[in-house]
Amino acid sequence: SNFDPESYLESGKKIYVEWTPKTDSTPILYMVWSNKGKKKEQPALTEANVELAKYMNGRVAPAGEIWQTVLRRRPAPELYREDGNHATPTGSYLAAASIFYAITERRRALRVNEGDEPHTKLGIDEKTASAIHTIACRLSLAYNEKE
Repeated sequence: SNFDPESYLESGKKIYVEWTPKTDSTPILYMVWSNKGKKKEQPALTEANVELAKYMNGRVAPAGEIWQTVLRRRPAPELYREDGNHATPTGSYLAAASIFYAITERRRALRVNEGDEPHTKLGIDEKTASAIHTIACRLSLAYNEKE
């Protein structure tokens, strides 16, 4: 099915209104990536997450935008599983990095070294892991700047 931004925003706002009074936390929206065959949906996914985060006075873990940026690298790592939706171990590492930078608000990417965990155990080379961290840090900062 196609992404429905209006339904997404309506559901997100409803959850926010219901749960936020019960907690003293900052909501972090996990921005998913578009399916492999529906890459043109990414701008709508991105826009909806940014709008909802502003409404909630929250933050965005921009996995979808990091995903699309990493896919433009050459050679592009394989991020999608065979189903064209779910993540490979490299895609999962990218998703985790997006959440890490959104939560920690780090202004500099972590330094990745050969033999470090967990990327080595996942079969991700140092160059790819380092690029993921650099892009995740940069985009997390860009999408979470307060105006």
